[in-house]
Amino acid sequence: MVAIDRDCGVLSRFEPNGHYAVNILREAQLSLSIRFAQFPEGRFTGIEWREGQTGSPILDGVLAVLDCRIVQVVDTGDHRVLVGEVVDVAIGEGQPLLFFASNYARLK
Repeated sequence: MVAIDRDCGVLSRFEPNGHYAVNILREAQLSLSIRFAQFPEGRFTGIEWREGQTGSPILDGVLAVLDCRIVQVVDTGDHRVLVGEVVDVAIGEGQPLLFFASNYARLK
């Protein structure tokens, strides 16, 4: 599942398509995380990616990917929760980039 603020401009791109992908970044991809957080438009410019099984964008070089089909949408508070069924998964080797309690962190 993913939860997206209802005021977020990209929310309107998810539901009509009926799918999304969760790209799990590698520890070394901090700058990519910051880029996607700061640039709502043009965030894919210059980024290598391909379409997943559902047509969702899969970023090259990520640690793992969950390619999902939306099966339910729930409004809760100021967010919209998209519940997905995983239709394809890819897992690589390495450490994930973590963001917790408003900071980036490492697994120990």
